[in-house]
Amino acid sequence: MSEYKLLSKIWLHCIMSTKNRLPLIIPENAVQIHNIIKECFTNQSLKVESINGTADHVHILFYTNGYLSIIETIENANKESELLINSIIYKAKSFQWDKEILLFSVSQSQIERVTNYISRQKEIHSRKLFLKEKEELMHAHNVN
Repeated sequence: MSEYKLLSKIWLHCIMSTKNRLPLIIPENAVQIHNIIKECFTNQSLKVESINGTADHVHILFYTNGYLSIIETIENANKESELLINSIIYKAKSFQWDKEILLFSVSQSQIERVTNYISRQKEIHSRKLFLKEKEELMHAHNVN
C-alpha cells in the first residue's frame, strides 16, 4: 500500500462497439443496455456522467479517482455487461463487445462539450458512419 494520498478526478471518454459492429443495440433495448453498462461501470468504481450511442456502439463519459487500472476495470465492466445483457435481453448469448476500445482523456473544462456530443449521437450518425467518427476522433487525439 502506498504511503501517498492521491487526490484526483480523471475524466475519460470511452467508445465501445459491438463485436463486428452488429446492430444489436436497437431502440427497444437501448435504454436497458445503457443502464446495464452504467451499473457495470459503477460496480468497477467508475462514475458514469453520460452514456448514449447507436445500434453498434456506445459513448461513455466517466471519471475515476486514478487508483484503478483503467484497462482492467473497463474489461471487467465489459465482461459483466455482456453477461447481464445476454441473461436479460439476448438469451441466445449473442451479444459481445469488440475487443478494441477507444479511450480519450477529457479535461474538466470540456465536460459539457463532450456530454453534448454524446447526447447527439443519433443526429451525428444520421450523416456519419461510425468508422468515420472513429477515424476523426483518433486523428483529433493523435492516436495511431
